[in-house]
Amino acid sequence: MSVDWDAATAATAPTKPTKPTKPFENSIGDNMLENTTPLILRFRAECEIDALIFLAAAQFDLISSTITAETIELPDGRSVPIPDVTVQMKTHDRLSVMHYAWLAEQIADCHLITQTIAPSAIYTGERDYDVTAVPPPPALIWHIIRGLREKLPICRERISNAILALEPYALVRNRFRLVATGEPAHC
Repeated sequence: MSVDWDAATAATAPTKPTKPTKPFENSIGDNMLENTTPLILRFRAECEIDALIFLAAAQFDLISSTITAETIELPDGRSVPIPDVTVQMKTHDRLSVMHYAWLAEQIADCHLITQTIAPSAIYTGERDYDVTAVPPPPALIWHIIRGLREKLPICRERISNAILALEPYALVRNRFRLVATGEPAHC
């Protein structure tokens, strides 16, 4: 009698312990929050506070970021900083460029980010007025809202307005019905 080695080993092999997860993590799948392929994006913002609010919204996906102030050359040769900033951010690639463009559309006064965000390799800093923006999955929007709530002191009024704009797209108390549908959530 022959025994299939793989089947016998699999039957007796110890199972890998599972880590406890929070309820909302189960609804989006393990691989959506554990992606390890970095994505490097660049964008322009009209001022540092716009960039900080956008980065607060993206913090669940953010690995690192650098904000660089723009400068202009004066006739006498001096460089003077202006309010515009350029940002480079390295992410876990949980959101696409189109998702980030949509996110910037939802935050007041972040239209320049929407129009300039691009992968670093093809970034020009020029505005694209025909950007395709797509909302991310609702469970990821929930992470975005959580990130904004943590950074509320940066600019309370603008972040509160951004949260209000995002909430209709998020899950209701971690259920699978969207607020925007008006349908009751199922437990």
